[in-house]
Amino acid sequence: MRITTNFKLVFGLTLLLLTGCIVHPAFESGEELVRQGRYDEAVYQYTEALEELPDSQELRMKLFDAKSRAALDHLKTARRAKENGRLKEAVTEYSQVIALDPSLETALQERKRVEYKLDAEKLVVEAKDYIRERRYAQARANLDQALLLDPDQARAQKLLADLKDRKSAIIDGIELEVASNEPISIQFKDAQMREVFKTLSKLSGITFIIDTDVEDETVRLSLERATFAQALELLLNMHTLALRVLNPQTVIVYPDSRDKKKQYEDLVIQTFYLSNIDAKKAVNLLRTMLQLRKIYVHEELNALVIRDTPQVIKLAQQILEASDRDQAEVVFDIELVSVSGTDVQALGTRLSAYSIGIGLSNGQVVTIENDDDTTTTTTQNQAIVASGLQSGGPVENLVSGISNLDVFYTLPAATFEFAKTLTSAEVLANPKIRVKSKEKAKIHVGTREPVITVTTTGDTSTDNIQYVDIGVKLDVEPEVQLDDSVVTKITLEVSDKLSEVRTANGSVALQIQTTNAQTALTLKDGERTVLGGLLQDNETTTNITIPILGDLPLIGKFFSHNSSTKNKREILLSITPHIVKQVNLPREDEASLWSGSEENLKAGPSFDAFARGFDAEQNLLKTRVQPGAAADPTLSPAVVTVAERPVPAIVATEPAVQPVPTPPVQSVQMTSETTKPKVTEPAVVAIEPPGQVATVEQPDEIPPPDMAPATMPEQPETGMVVSSQPDESQQPSQPEPGRLLPPEPPPQEVAEVPEEQLEVTPVVAALDESRVFISGSRLLSLGEEVVLSVEVTEVANLFSAPMFVKYDKDKLEFVRADEGGFLRQDGTPAVFTTSPNPARGNLIIGYKQAAGGSGISGSGVLYTLVFRSKQKGEASVDLERLNFRAPSGKRLNIEVEGMVVEVR
Repeated sequence: MRITTNFKLVFGLTLLLLTGCIVHPAFESGEELVRQGRYDEAVYQYTEALEELPDSQELRMKLFDAKSRAALDHLKTARRAKENGRLKEAVTEYSQVIALDPSLETALQERKRVEYKLDAEKLVVEAKDYIRERRYAQARANLDQALLLDPDQARAQKLLADLKDRKSAIIDGIELEVASNEPISIQFKDAQMREVFKTLSKLSGITFIIDTDVEDETVRLSLERATFAQALELLLNMHTLALRVLNPQTVIVYPDSRDKKKQYEDLVIQTFYLSNIDAKKAVNLLRTMLQLRKIYVHEELNALVIRDTPQVIKLAQQILEASDRDQAEVVFDIELVSVSGTDVQALGTRLSAYSIGIGLSNGQVVTIENDDDTTTTTTQNQAIVASGLQSGGPVENLVSGISNLDVFYTLPAATFEFAKTLTSAEVLANPKIRVKSKEKAKIHVGTREPVITVTTTGDTSTDNIQYVDIGVKLDVEPEVQLDDSVVTKITLEVSDKLSEVRTANGSVALQIQTTNAQTALTLKDGERTVLGGLLQDNETTTNITIPILGDLPLIGKFFSHNSSTKNKREILLSITPHIVKQVNLPREDEASLWSGSEENLKAGPSFDAFARGFDAEQNLLKTRVQPGAAADPTLSPAVVTVAERPVPAIVATEPAVQPVPTPPVQSVQMTSETTKPKVTEPAVVAIEPPGQVATVEQPDEIPPPDMAPATMPEQPETGMVVSSQPDESQQPSQPEPGRLLPPEPPPQEVAEVPEEQLEVTPVVAALDESRVFISGSRLLSLGEEVVLSVEVTEVANLFSAPMFVKYDKDKLEFVRADEGGFLRQDGTPAVFTTSPNPARGNLIIGYKQAAGGSGISGSGVLYTLVFRSKQKGEASVDLERLNFRAPSGKRLNIEVEGMVVEVR
């Protein structure tokens, strides 16, 4: 009994090793989890089993399949989260998809779109801060960019609609610091050019430096309720002038000629590195669109080097960004089945030969005795006629030959056959191939058979061997459309070698049976189609019988032989496209570009100040406005003429304390009778003095207009008449010199504001949904480093952000912490300190702005934490003891979210 048991045990172990079965507990758990649809846990189990059995190819395939299933599961979860508005959860799920299956590039592209939505929300928050600070140009630029990233951003649309009527002086992408952004009405009749610029300088506070070559032409211009930027731009274009902005308060005006442009315009050298478009094709594109002359092609790096003006360089950059795009890619899941069958049946009597042989012979038996006492008997055939017969001679020879005549005959052998032979063959090919759009992919599954050709030259023979592909050949050429459909051209060939044919000179040829199919079809992403009906069916029947006997009833079948042969072949092709990389279309602002005029290329419309109000209707979007540089305090707002005595600067009047309910209109008239401007309505603007402004919090409302002080000339020099009729109850008893008070507006023009729309809140107010959370990879291998980002969202006026970080010291090892730079956005220095305590598993982080900091609002990364895994299992990282404060010392209410990582 013991011997039998041991034998069974050894036999079972041997069989187990030979079959290669895997009985690891983690493997069995993974199999069960896959059946239950718990793919993440199955990945963990397969990974654990693979660490102990690293050479198991079956485990690797199981792990790959589980990762693919888990990735698709997370992809569905991410899309549901995106549809329900849980964008950050969607980003986390998309990141999980990419970590599990990097080949699913569609997840990367969808995550990028969700990140665009999150970036748009951050831009809206920044725009609201700009609006509170009355920096409307920056707010408008942020809202424009937010709508480019997310066209359905409702808050951005509402804020932009509220900002629509607010004008700002933006020249060449730089916002000028004008005295007032209120509309003006001007009318010049036969005025001199320099007098016009002098008037504009006094109205705006901008210093104009006039080139000596600017002719003092006569100006005739009339504008009603226009902005300063519109008036200046119209004046320059009408008189062929150009300008260059030195800083937000100083502008150079010069003739718009080639020589002057060379003198004043800077040239920039820019290198563009291309990834997808060929540099030579890009050169032709830019030369056609922009007529570039100074451009070089760096073929080794596939790069372009361009030297031109900043505006042309910007246009070239926008064109290349719109053209240098990745192509879409498709993975084809192909299943090819070729089934062939043969049915051969033979039934009946089959003769070896369907003929009878008969003959005559004259044989004589001769017995020979051998020396070894044996005898040999042979038959000697004699001639039937011993000798030739003579004409008229005796017939004794003939009679003698016939008397000894023997008769012989041959009968065929009969075999009764009752055999049936069935033959079936199946060829299965299941390749998966990834191919770019508009590229051709070839698949061959089979053999390469040699074909020998013999060439004889004189006495020399040469063998030439060529190979022919036998088997399954498939060519696919996809073209991914914008609606996620795939137009596919398919060429299929299935061939078999039937026989070889050898010629007399030794050449070998093949007899090949071939089935071809070629088609073009359109499939949706993930749509499966089957190409069938490629059939070949041959049937041959043969009946061999003996005449007369085979026709006898009943017994005739015994003298007949029936055989039938049936050959059948069928080919099925199943093809399923999966788009793994979609067409990377440019954004709307990258596809539609303003390019100036034919003679003046620029990254914007020719009349930018006029076009800014209606360019959205033409589907041409605005570019971001660059913040202006700091004003030079040494330059005063005056008109400076080169090589002439500068005009003294005009002293700005003090602003009135009382706000103006309705924006006034500045009106200037200049006629040929006088060169001094005449003010028909007072150019009066009032602002609130610093330090006395109560912050009014209206989440999506625009605060009162920015009333900057108007720079008014003195009466004796300009002849401008200023009239005002202020309310005596509000007018000081002794008016101060130089102070202009606003007129009392008509009662019907005062808009009543409901009290419930105004909510006075403290200056420091946290935004909605302010929270701090940790982002990063949730899965990491043993010994791997992971970078976790501590991010803050929707925070207002954050000055200091200290906290405790508690982590699982048994499974994680703290490496370092780096500053994220969130508190340095406005250029204010910040202090960042860390104090780790590995023994207790905590970390003290100090982070605040230096003295003088005004706080930062919005969303961003506070700092990054780097940990190294040292033990398997789940490890938590928590944020504790947060003490976020504003510059005033007020504590901010922030929601906190920790994170759990899994070490495998």
